[in-house]
Amino acid sequence: MIRFLILPFLFLFLTGCATTGSTETKIPAWITDPLKNTPEKLYGSGAGSSPDAAVVQALESITSQLYAAIKSSMNKNNHPIRLAGDETTRQEVLNFVKAYSKKFDFNTLHVEEAFHVDTEYIALISLDRKLLYTQQKMKLDTQISQIESTLSTVKTETSFEYFVQLYHAHKQHKSILAQMEILYAINNTFPPKRYQSFIDQIDRKYYALKQSLHIRLVGDANAIYFLTPIKNALNAEGMKVNNTQQKGDKVVTVLLSATSQHDEIQQYKTVKIRLDIDVKKSNKSLASATHTLHGKSSDSYQKARVQAVGHLKNKIDSIGIFNVLGF
Repeated sequence: MIRFLILPFLFLFLTGCATTGSTETKIPAWITDPLKNTPEKLYGSGAGSSPDAAVVQALESITSQLYAAIKSSMNKNNHPIRLAGDETTRQEVLNFVKAYSKKFDFNTLHVEEAFHVDTEYIALISLDRKLLYTQQKMKLDTQISQIESTLSTVKTETSFEYFVQLYHAHKQHKSILAQMEILYAINNTFPPKRYQSFIDQIDRKYYALKQSLHIRLVGDANAIYFLTPIKNALNAEGMKVNNTQQKGDKVVTVLLSATSQHDEIQQYKTVKIRLDIDVKKSNKSLASATHTLHGKSSDSYQKARVQAVGHLKNKIDSIGIFNVLGF
């Protein structure tokens, strides 16, 4: 959320409200000829029904300029930030750019001038590039440090636990790329090499380890309905799900067990299912989770159970398969 503090005295009323008999209003030059950004400052102007509304619009004009500049530079062959993937990937990065730009810390906001005529306020604001760059770079460095710290807590780099942490790190790549793009747009001396190397290193480890892991998926009689959505979700992540009898650090077993309660409320048959998930390697529990799933049908308990399976699918789509497994 955009954070700023605007006090009424910041607004210099260059003219009063237009009234009958008033002299002709002198329009500031920056309204008809917007100021261009400089190496020190980003400029934006906006109009609104109140001083705060005018500043909000001015802030949005700055973020819109950054977004347009980033979108344009991403398509250039000499762009220093490497974006692997198709147009969908680029759009996902741009979506992160838009989201992050709305969270800028605008402590450096300065109202350069303001103009008031009739019921409209118009503001010219500036942001200090250097301070904004420092703030955003600190946030990016903190994110990467947190990823590195989390990965360092896993003792074995060939284990399933390490893979799950790599998976979560891999999922943050687009947000990291978006922050890199923002930093480069603020200051084109931003050095992307270190951050690009970090992303590449995570990718190499992630894809290599994923190819070597095996998952056994087992469920009791009450849980068999839930095996398929979990298997499909793991397959969608490129995991090998089979009934291998291999043992070792790269083989894990996902155990599902379920209990259910049946009821009839008015004209509906309802089921409430407790699904317990335990992820094990040999006899060691790596993760566990419990999910309460619901379903109802006017026809049968069977159809109500199918709806409960849909409830699990929605959870997987919402929080991700590894969070569903308890990681």
